[in-house]
Amino acid sequence: MTFMKNMAVFLLTGTVLAGCLPSGDGNDNTSNHTTGRPVLIFYGTEGVADRSFNQMINDIAVPELEGLGYRVIEVEPETTDDLTDVTQEQLSTRANAIALFVGFEYVSVVTAVASANTDDRLILLDHTSAQVDDNIRVVDFNVQEGSFLAGYAAAYKSSGTVGFIGGMNIPLIYRFGCAYAQGVEYFNSQEPASVTVLFETTGNTAAAWNDPDRGAAIAQTHIDGNADVIFAAAGGTGIGVYQQAADQSIMAIGVDSNQNYLQPGTMLTSMVKNLALAAVEETKAAQESTWSGGLVRYGLEDGGVYLAEDEHNAMLYTQTEKTEVESVAQKIVDGDITVFNATSTHCGSNIQVTYTNTALAE
Repeated sequence: MTFMKNMAVFLLTGTVLAGCLPSGDGNDNTSNHTTGRPVLIFYGTEGVADRSFNQMINDIAVPELEGLGYRVIEVEPETTDDLTDVTQEQLSTRANAIALFVGFEYVSVVTAVASANTDDRLILLDHTSAQVDDNIRVVDFNVQEGSFLAGYAAAYKSSGTVGFIGGMNIPLIYRFGCAYAQGVEYFNSQEPASVTVLFETTGNTAAAWNDPDRGAAIAQTHIDGNADVIFAAAGGTGIGVYQQAADQSIMAIGVDSNQNYLQPGTMLTSMVKNLALAAVEETKAAQESTWSGGLVRYGLEDGGVYLAEDEHNAMLYTQTEKTEVESVAQKIVDGDITVFNATSTHCGSNIQVTYTNTALAE
């Protein structure tokens, strides 16, 4: 199903973890279950109550894994300075472990500890590299599929112009933005209509991921260009986009986790990467003798990406609109629609976008 009900409401207070034990600069929490290999979950340094991937794993995946009988050890490093030491310390005390790592900050860490822990099965959630050791599995998400649907939904609600605002100007962001634009084009071809796409990224350094003021300013530029739906795939910068959209009474689309709650009534949807699903499925797979390292992908077909529906945005859709989006999703799953997966910082000549930063068009 493309539109999925929010699987957990991410509360401001987060989840209180009992029985915290110090371990280096991190804490671990161990359940009482003893089935199979121990399962370690290494959270990002934002903490469990980040209302994003960490909390998705904690609120959804951990209870499910414990319900299945797994012994779960949760590790919360406090800083990025000693991630490698904390990780190695945790792995060295538990033989034949399954270790799940949440976030990009663990990429170099997992590579560094892999050779010293060849009997462990290391699972890096939300990355794209296929060049890894035999005991590392990398989990990627077909964000282009979900972004295509977001573009189709945006065009359905638009009066003629939609926007896309990305974070850092890197190929990853174009996987989102170019597929979003392709979804708009598909809508145009089916109606017919002539919805256009304004496209901009926030900057060329890591600061582009955490600049809400810049996000708000770009959003206003798009609004001045008549955009009435804006999709932001820009990390913390997106917060400014969503706020500006709400202030100007237009709609926005969130990304990665369900962000509909941020601006109820103006968030059209969120394009969610279902890390909780991947965490559970990859843990179960790692128990099998046939397990191997390498790259695996989750997409529309298995619920790895989806558009979020909850009490904060349900009023924005008619049943007809939801049915139409579901139909398009099925066509992607069936192979009747091929979604462009960008590998460079340009959408190419076959996908029409208007770059509001002229440097991007060069």
